[in-house]
Amino acid sequence: MTAFAADWLDLRREADRSARDTKIEKIFLDYLEGVREGSSPVRLVDIATGTGANLALLYDKLEGPQHWTLLDHDQDLLNEIRPPNTPSEITIVPQLADLSAQRSFAHFDGAHGIVTTAFLDLVSRNWVTRFVKAVADGRQPFLATLTYNGEVSFSHPHRHDGVIMDAVNMHQKTDKGFGLALGPAAAQVCAQVFRDAGYEVHTAPSNWVLGNRYSSLLRDLIRGWAQAAVEIGIPKALADDWKQERLSLSQNSSAQVTVGHTDFVALPCD
Repeated sequence: MTAFAADWLDLRREADRSARDTKIEKIFLDYLEGVREGSSPVRLVDIATGTGANLALLYDKLEGPQHWTLLDHDQDLLNEIRPPNTPSEITIVPQLADLSAQRSFAHFDGAHGIVTTAFLDLVSRNWVTRFVKAVADGRQPFLATLTYNGEVSFSHPHRHDGVIMDAVNMHQKTDKGFGLALGPAAAQVCAQVFRDAGYEVHTAPSNWVLGNRYSSLLRDLIRGWAQAAVEIGIPKALADDWKQERLSLSQNSSAQVTVGHTDFVALPCD
């Protein structure tokens, strides 16, 4: 199963925060408020929680007590989760789980909503089918943010951009521990499977727009993309040439890279 280092998740945190679509988020939060049962906690499950980004961004937008189950396959990431400043109203249960296994969906029982971020592009169509069934069986709403959609554009073009990014998107479709990954098609496929299950789905772009403010993230992306291209079969000399020139271009104050993501919310229809 693909692993992510805590420093990578920290590096992308501010870009994620800026990119998330607030209207999609509000649709999900309003639905949760509508199903809250009196003064009892609203119960949320965050799948592939990483270091708890969804918890950090959503807890103060929900009123009243909350219970969060934070699922991840990496105990080191779970150990990095820091509780909010209002622990008396929020219960947090970090839970080590094999996210590729059907039994991980048992954690959804009794939840009012399921969330994830930057995860669906790693999973297979088969996994999505099983996941949507588990969510739909509980008639739970689902919020998915920052699913990579394969659309990347550069303000300063380079002659190798096309071949490198085509290779990156091919790499996204390799097995990340869940079967052959959906990669850039993930948000579209998952949204349609929810529609087929009788859900109302709303989607919106949540693109990273990376300039000098995000120079460290941008340099990390460039290096990662070059490595992914080599793993797909692009000659190392070509990938290194692109990487070095892209790293140099990233120092230009007007340089900007847009990385396409999609947010969507799926709500059970009454």
